[in-house]
Amino acid sequence: MPAKGRAGRMNMKEGVEGFGPLFEPVRIAGLEIQNRIAMAPMRTGGLMNPDGSLTQRCIDYYTERAKGGAGLIITGCTRVDNTVERLPGPIPPAFDAMPSYGELAESIHYYGTKVFVQLTAGLGRVMPPDYLEIVGTPVSSSVGPAFWKESVLTREITPEEIQQIVEAFGEIAGRLASSGIDGIELHGHEGYLFDQFATGVWNRRTDRYGGSIEGRLRFAVEVLNAIKKEAGKDFPVIYQFGLKHYMKGRSSGPWSGILPGDTQEEAGRDIVQGLELARFLEKAGFDAVQIDAGCFESRYWAHPPVYQAHACMVDLAAMVKSVIDVPVIAVGRLDIPELAEGVLARGQADIIALGRGLLADPYWPMKARNGDRSKIRPCIGCHFCMKRISEDRKPLSCAVNPACGKERLHNTMYPPRVKRIMVIGGGIGGMEAARAVALRGHNVELYEAGSRIGGHLLPAAVPVFNHDLGRLRDWYEEQLTALGVTIKYGVEVTPEIVRASAPDAVVVATGSRPVSPELPGAAGGNVTSCIDLLLGKEKCGNRVVVAGGGLIGCQVALWLAGQGKKITIVEKLPETSMGVFNANENMLLELLEREDVIFLNGMHICEMTGEGIIVTDDVYKTVSVKCDTLVLAIGLTSERSLYDTLKMEVPEIYAVGDMKKPGTIQEAIWDGFHVGRAICAHAG
Repeated sequence: MPAKGRAGRMNMKEGVEGFGPLFEPVRIAGLEIQNRIAMAPMRTGGLMNPDGSLTQRCIDYYTERAKGGAGLIITGCTRVDNTVERLPGPIPPAFDAMPSYGELAESIHYYGTKVFVQLTAGLGRVMPPDYLEIVGTPVSSSVGPAFWKESVLTREITPEEIQQIVEAFGEIAGRLASSGIDGIELHGHEGYLFDQFATGVWNRRTDRYGGSIEGRLRFAVEVLNAIKKEAGKDFPVIYQFGLKHYMKGRSSGPWSGILPGDTQEEAGRDIVQGLELARFLEKAGFDAVQIDAGCFESRYWAHPPVYQAHACMVDLAAMVKSVIDVPVIAVGRLDIPELAEGVLARGQADIIALGRGLLADPYWPMKARNGDRSKIRPCIGCHFCMKRISEDRKPLSCAVNPACGKERLHNTMYPPRVKRIMVIGGGIGGMEAARAVALRGHNVELYEAGSRIGGHLLPAAVPVFNHDLGRLRDWYEEQLTALGVTIKYGVEVTPEIVRASAPDAVVVATGSRPVSPELPGAAGGNVTSCIDLLLGKEKCGNRVVVAGGGLIGCQVALWLAGQGKKITIVEKLPETSMGVFNANENMLLELLEREDVIFLNGMHICEMTGEGIIVTDDVYKTVSVKCDTLVLAIGLTSERSLYDTLKMEVPEIYAVGDMKKPGTIQEAIWDGFHVGRAICAHAG
């Protein structure tokens, strides 16, 4: 079916000459946006003041993305009322908070970028557990179990409370418009309060706010009318919603997610209902729609991790585009420029929105436009950003871009004196340390014992779902070359080499090696580390036991299961825990379940036999498991010997990454980044 989309589109045959459709202007209502790249709304945990105003860090964070060339910034969701749903944290922005929004608009407008503020009606049934302990009974469209604690029942919000929230939307939107904000987006996505009203499985009301689609969307439409009344009839308003919830289960619950490719019956909103909703929203007067997918039960759609393909939701945006005329915004891992251009060129959407891609590299638009696409630092889909704000309750940042959320604090400093820096180890921490130091004007030599830099990124990038880790390694290699870093391959650095080189400072990033325990009966060739297996140095049979149920072990298990292997994971902890954002962990566990991977939790391997392994639990109950190969994924141990030899001899020496303590990609990158700042600070 050909796309409609007459409103908001200019000539798309060629796009802007020389640049393609990404950089063609677009209109939302009467507002012209300089290109078709939007920053998707993401929560700004820790970057707000208690009174609802924006901190300077928050203004700097958004301004950096405008400076990088985004056409539209949509801020993270902001509450409008704190009386119906009393929550801890920043209150809704009152009159005294408006100057900070005015400064935000002014700063962004200098770069030709427009800014919309996303407003939310509230959390409702998806209120997080720590909030439930403070608030008690959450509100919702109807009485039902809270998502995080099913023993807690929500209460049905009253019509009077709805009107109170509607009026608050109008008041705050009017103030924002007067402050220079260009538009509003309503957060009707992921099972939050607007979505609870819009969805029949959660909305069982019998009054004017329930029943038909007109009744279920009445709350949102009344908010739209209140905004237009206070901010002006031409003030643009976008509605963000999931076309499909990807939720399986009985109508009364419990519910869980539907994986890509699975065909279970939809328990939440299906595509037919989603398209009906889109048509109704256009008729009601919304000026654009942003098309997402998923809800808390299928959070790996709302926040797609590495196991979701790039452009995983574009087909949904295209369906909406075929039935409405107002602009359609597409989302879903669209951070590869050629892919994003294709979406627009095929008429599947009018605007593409990037969230995590612009956290990783604020200058994504500018680099794409200038033909420097290989210089774009890739998002690796780890969701460190989301875990940090929603689970760790820390200010927003990014695993691969430590300056995210601290832009002014981490402006590049140039040293008064140029130093000769020796970086030992070309793994993640060593590459970032070399980049960070060279970026600040120092002369850097990087020593790598192998034939390629990348360290643990090399094996980690082998599974197709971790392809973006390979892109990150390639980005580092190009950055180091461009910065003039000398890379010396095949050199096992000794203390004598360091002494002979006599650098001004030494960064030791010698990394880590796999833990390899002594195991009775393991003398044969049927035991390998996950790293050797991924690198192709070892082979495995058809029946495989993976020792270790952490992130690495589970990813290796999924990779092997995809090759048709029969997999058992043995994990000593009673429950599997990967230490990652819940959307990433839930999707990986569901994928392993679909592949019939067996988990033996609370057990450890005590012996290998000719037939396989013997495992035991804490009360010495033993189980025999037949296998051809045992793959070890039970952790890493630091390579510290060189550092320990030199630390009392070299005046300025730094330890980086796994050499200090085996950790995550984020920890290694941040280590290297801060070493760059430290060396610069000591360059007086």
